[in-house]
Amino acid sequence: MADPRFPAPDDAAPSPVGPPRRSRGVRLGRVLGVEVRLDRSWFLIAALTVVMYGPVLWRVYPGLGWLNLVVAFGFAVGLAVSVLVHELAHAAAGRRAGWPVDRIVLTLMGGHTSFGTVRTRPLPTALVSLAGPLANVALAVLG
Repeated sequence: MADPRFPAPDDAAPSPVGPPRRSRGVRLGRVLGVEVRLDRSWFLIAALTVVMYGPVLWRVYPGLGWLNLVVAFGFAVGLAVSVLVHELAHAAAGRRAGWPVDRIVLTLMGGHTSFGTVRTRPLPTALVSLAGPLANVALAVLG
């Protein structure tokens, strides 16, 4: 028999809510009702993409001139969009599982979806975890 002094994870009280967190970066808006933010660190990966890939494009397409840097920046934006699709898949699966979705943040290392307090179960957790990579597979098939 379970000890009443130690509640099971499903009976555990949600963690107390503290003061609202100050969000870093740029608010892009809401997609499917979920706040989407671009963390300041994303600008670092965008700059690195332009600095590293711009010269490669310049050698391959010398006639484009400075437009090569715009194209390189377009690759960084394309990466951010693919990460957003990945995170939106996690968010949609989480909502389907009944989880409250707080926000999606795109960062230097990719992105993350923040959920509110949830009572996890193995199957819904697995499905939410798999939704992002499945979205990547769908993007690969389409693109």
